[in-house]
Amino acid sequence: MTRLPALALIFGICLFRPGVVSAMARPGLNDYVSNALVITLVRAQTPDEAAAFPAPVANQRVIVQQVLKGVETRQEFLLPAGSLKPGARGLVLFRFKGEFFELSPTRDKPDPEIVIWSLKDDGIIDIKNTPLEYMRVDIPWRVVNDYVATASPEEVNLNERVTEALLFPEKFKAFATGNARRAAYVRFVIAVRDLGRDVPALAGFLESDDADTRAAAEARLKALTHADVPEPKDDSPAALADWSAAWAKQTLPIQPPKLSDWPAIPANAKQPPDAFPKALLKAVQDGNPD
Repeated sequence: MTRLPALALIFGICLFRPGVVSAMARPGLNDYVSNALVITLVRAQTPDEAAAFPAPVANQRVIVQQVLKGVETRQEFLLPAGSLKPGARGLVLFRFKGEFFELSPTRDKPDPEIVIWSLKDDGIIDIKNTPLEYMRVDIPWRVVNDYVATASPEEVNLNERVTEALLFPEKFKAFATGNARRAAYVRFVIAVRDLGRDVPALAGFLESDDADTRAAAEARLKALTHADVPEPKDDSPAALADWSAAWAKQTLPIQPPKLSDWPAIPANAKQPPDAFPKALLKAVQDGNPD
């Protein structure tokens, strides 16, 4: 018991030494993962790919290889030039601005920011010159999967299931047969984000390197927009990107309600009187809830 005051004093001195508090307050890997809306594993274009399909000035094009968290239908997107070495892989996190524990009462919907972690050849996250540098440990990128599974288990393989539900309903139906609860969550995500009618999101699938995915996305877009965008002459990344961009510009048709959907207009053009059951009217009048 006599050691407790001394230990408390030592702990207090260590805790409030300069630099110790800031180190403890720094967000770790789990904080970044938990606060991310979307996490993708990407690969930067090789020099040959960049020559065939150049990115705009001051940008670098990356190809999505796997979605670890959230929903991302884009098959490629742009990062600031030099974010990754040519052909190198990296993790891209779309997260809320500010630190994980920081609240912003003046901003209802914080704008997401992009955090980029490049990967070494052996799959280790290169934490040099990043906010994670203080950790001084090797972090394999697959550890991010573990954090997602622990903190947000509903996000595991969510992107794949959403893709199935949107483009391959029969396959998703078979999945739902033995996974009703999980399927209900996938449908909930699609409904809340209105992904089934999100033309730009669906158009993102058109850049997939899988022909069946492109065909299914095109069929859904045609049924949704009633438009007919000519198919690309080839399946090169540049041609597919142009095709996807053309589809993304399409809009949902405006469908005015049919006259048959409206009730008939009374002959005297006056609103008909409300007709409630006499028993209900008497109960209300008598104040009888039963």
